Amino acid sequence: MYDAICSGKLSPTRFSQTEVHPKEASDQSIDWIFLIDTLNFSFWSYPDAPKWEVAYHGKVYTGYFALCAAVNRAIEVSITILH
Repeated sequence: MYDAICSGKLSPTRFSQTEVHPKEASDQSIDWIFLIDTLNFSFWSYPDAPKWEVAYHGKVYTGYFALCAAVNRAIEVSITILH
């Protein structure tokens, strides 16, 4: 995320601009943000930490964005993850 913000590809003022972030303000979006923020600590960088990937809608995501994609995929297949 840091590199994307520094390069201008991502702006913290336009949260919804990435494919894996919520697009509208709703109760579900608030729940989604709370869940993602709760789990995001697991992406801190550690030397030699394994990287994991998630394929979602034809793209491969890593790190924080992989977490977002995995949560979105769970929601799409009706896994009750936000309650």
